[in-house]
Amino acid sequence: MQRLSHPHIAKLYDTVETDKDVILIMEHVGGGSTHGFLKSKPHRRMPEHDAVKIFAQLYSALTYLHGKCVAHRDIKLENVMLDTQGNVKLIDFGFSTQIPNTQKVKLFCGTPSYMAPEIVSKVEFCGPNTDVYASGVLLFAFFCGCFPYRGDNNKELYKKI
Repeated sequence: MQRLSHPHIAKLYDTVETDKDVILIMEHVGGGSTHGFLKSKPHRRMPEHDAVKIFAQLYSALTYLHGKCVAHRDIKLENVMLDTQGNVKLIDFGFSTQIPNTQKVKLFCGTPSYMAPEIVSKVEFCGPNTDVYASGVLLFAFFCGCFPYRGDNNKELYKKI
């Protein structure tokens, strides 16, 4: 994260490592998550102008990341933060990787409702594609107020995905 510099990615200023913890000193993002923003709206649906602005800024951040061969791999409402002016700041790079965009991996990671079919199917996949899929899930949630697939448990959800 320290090597990344993009207006829609939260800045990491420093890290402090102790015997038990790694502490990240990051840019303060005071507007809350898109999850909270969506919950504050009637029927949990975002007005089109807000959704377009947020999605365009997320797309810009992902284009930048993928251009540097970085896949985030955990795009979700809670990781797309808003600053006090309503601009996107992408956070939480705990699942991210920096490998060639065409290199396939086989790793079960991410948040269930946002997982691409190839992750759920446990087949090899390229990281950027899963970010694009998860972004589509976000866009669906922005306009519909729910996820495209739901299940009573993860097994049922994965089958639908």
